[in-house]
Amino acid sequence: MSELAQAIEVALELSDGNVSDFTHFAASVTERAALGLIVAEDFQEGVREKIAALGLHPLSRSDVLRIVSLWDPLKQRAALNAFQWVVVHKEQNSGLIDRTQGFLESVGYTTGKNAPPVEDNSSADNAGGEET
Repeated sequence: MSELAQAIEVALELSDGNVSDFTHFAASVTERAALGLIVAEDFQEGVREKIAALGLHPLSRSDVLRIVSLWDPLKQRAALNAFQWVVVHKEQNSGLIDRTQGFLESVGYTTGKNAPPVEDNSSADNAGGEET
């Protein structure tokens, strides 16, 4: 059984001069048969194409927000729960934990007993017991 390996490089705005910085990263991604993501606030014109030519996937903040907005609320909550778990249990960095918690609170994400229930309406379509 093979696992999908993911490698992510995060940067602010990427310019044409930064692309060569990712050649070693691209080689590592290729060697591991991983999914290589370059996540940045934004990309200057022509940079996305050069990153893609290295076999990497450029994602801006707006790209990530658009993709996540397509997820149902249960998937969004599961992703945040997994992210928070990794920060607390794997990274174990108090500064990172505090920043993450501050971010989650700033976007209205609550955890534990204070979390509002997320409704799953997928079974509501067939509530009358009708066969489809």
